[in-house]
Amino acid sequence: MISSDLLRYKIDYKNNKIYPILCTIDNNSSEYQLAKKIIGIFDECYANKYNKDKLNYMIKLLEYSQKDYKLIRGLYSILEKKCIFKPVLENEKEGIESENPDPLNRIIPKLTPVDLRRTIFQESALNDIAIDEDKRIKILEKVSNELNTDIKSIIKLMWADLEENSIIDKYSSPDPRLLLLYYNISLIQTLLFNCLRIEIKINSMKSSGLLWKVLLREIKRLGLMYWLEIDPINTINNDKKDIICIVEGASNIIKLTEKYGNSIAKLVPLIFNATNWSIKADILRTASNGNKNIYRFEASEQLLSDKISTKILKEIQERHQYQEQEEEQENSEKIEKIDENKIISKEDLFSNNKSFGDNNNTIISYDSGIEKTFAKKFELFNTGWTIEREPEPLITKLKTAFISDFMLSKHQNKVLVEIIGFWTREYLERKIQKIIQIIENYNNNNFYMILIINFDNLAMYETSQNYSFSNIKNKSNILIISYKNDTIPFKEIIPFLKKIERKYIEKNLVNKIDKDKIIQKINEILKEFKISYKTKNTLEEVNKIIIENQNNVDPSFNLKDALENNHEFKNIVEKKINENELIMVKDFIFKEPFIKEIYNGLKDKEIKNLKEACNLLLSKNIPEKIHIDLLIFMGFEIYWNGLDYSESKINLRSSNNKHKSE
Repeated sequence: MISSDLLRYKIDYKNNKIYPILCTIDNNSSEYQLAKKIIGIFDECYANKYNKDKLNYMIKLLEYSQKDYKLIRGLYSILEKKCIFKPVLENEKEGIESENPDPLNRIIPKLTPVDLRRTIFQESALNDIAIDEDKRIKILEKVSNELNTDIKSIIKLMWADLEENSIIDKYSSPDPRLLLLYYNISLIQTLLFNCLRIEIKINSMKSSGLLWKVLLREIKRLGLMYWLEIDPINTINNDKKDIICIVEGASNIIKLTEKYGNSIAKLVPLIFNATNWSIKADILRTASNGNKNIYRFEASEQLLSDKISTKILKEIQERHQYQEQEEEQENSEKIEKIDENKIISKEDLFSNNKSFGDNNNTIISYDSGIEKTFAKKFELFNTGWTIEREPEPLITKLKTAFISDFMLSKHQNKVLVEIIGFWTREYLERKIQKIIQIIENYNNNNFYMILIINFDNLAMYETSQNYSFSNIKNKSNILIISYKNDTIPFKEIIPFLKKIERKYIEKNLVNKIDKDKIIQKINEILKEFKISYKTKNTLEEVNKIIIENQNNVDPSFNLKDALENNHEFKNIVEKKINENELIMVKDFIFKEPFIKEIYNGLKDKEIKNLKEACNLLLSKNIPEKIHIDLLIFMGFEIYWNGLDYSESKINLRSSNNKHKSE
């Protein structure tokens, strides 16, 4: 952030709005050229070891020529904070020590500027105060003789600890666009120093709960008050309403101090690190006559796309990374120094420990080992449900946030998963009360939740009236299970999800007209397949044709799920398959003559080895994943000998064979 006196802004009195004067991040802009000149001054001072006094003098010369004091000083202050300065004393000591090998001459390097000034002033007190230059020189000569060094070194070391005499010790020249980007963010933060109230909206479509969790945690840490509301206007995908977080500082403008605004300003980097963000703030400004006025400040990623853009940041970082890789090939030691001194990184710009947004490459973090175990094992079941870490928050009755550990999604169904480990009694009480409030607040047939609770805690809940689950434990849309030793009972979770799928499928096929249209389309597809040159088809291909040709069909419609979860629908489809002389095995549909041809081939060649049978199926372009199911369907028994196909045998079951030749 930059100081308030460097804030550049303009006021629209007609609409009662305030705008910070941001820089355009463009190679052809005047601000870009100015940033380039300021960076050049820092480069020169760093290379030539000029002190801070010289640096300030060169910046002042630029101010006289450019006539934009606030912008120049704002850019200067940002660069200055990213530099590490050190007293010139250290360099001078090294020079003195190397030039004076005599042990007596090593006294001077051990003296600090304070020690040296004390010695000089004590000598001056003994020989009268130095009221003229000659007297001053005599005193300095006497001290230098005692220390066995020269007057020039004494004068340098005497004031070496003053700030204006310090030099830049660590610095790396930044890209001008990155400096302008950082300046724009700092300017908005400075504007918010006098913020009374801010509305924050984040529309990140992936892992937005992770960002909300960090943001709300930071709001609490800073001692600010907040509440959540649903935006009644804007929605995402017509079914997901935006959440607005309202943060307030002082209760009235009389008690307003910069403490509140400074705390609110610290939230800005977290907000800007998201995608599709927007903010609205009430800013208090004091006019020259002493009157206090409140103005509206509005900003969003779309409005400031050319002034605050993470795309620009990413482009610059990728370029720096490429340059560093080249330098690493030339000098591996040099690259370590560059990394160490890099002026502004994404971590600096968005001062957080985590990255957010919708980047698919973002590393997922977990709060506990049991959460990580759940996520990894759930993926192994291949249920078709997608799993999302920390989804968008739900709003409690008290307008606070509840962010579940996971959300499972399939079709239009969403199931929240909350894992409750072993914590303190007070924490658990707050946690359970919040969960109960959420369940009561979202009590409808489309709300589902799975509570996975540590076994010891669950036993306490069920025996203690303070932690009673009686009002939710019998709800059909809530599953409460326990775990021991990080072992989660998925045998209870999977049937719960299957039950939700069946309910959804039955509900969406209840409309007779829509169901008849789908069945009619399936029959058309099967008839076309029957007379085609193709020998096999898949449910996935049939499903794709249905969605493309039926306007009223939900794009998330899944034929396989419909067959598994609706017996009436399955019976009708199987009847259509038989009428068209087709055979369905798992997810594949084959022509009956083609299956008879394969069966006769296996029988005529008297194939008894499983590997040979599978080779025959491969020669017919039948995928390996359906081999075993197809052989069993045709009436073959498989005698396994370990996992080795070549050692396993097959034999025809004559009593059960549908394709036995007459």
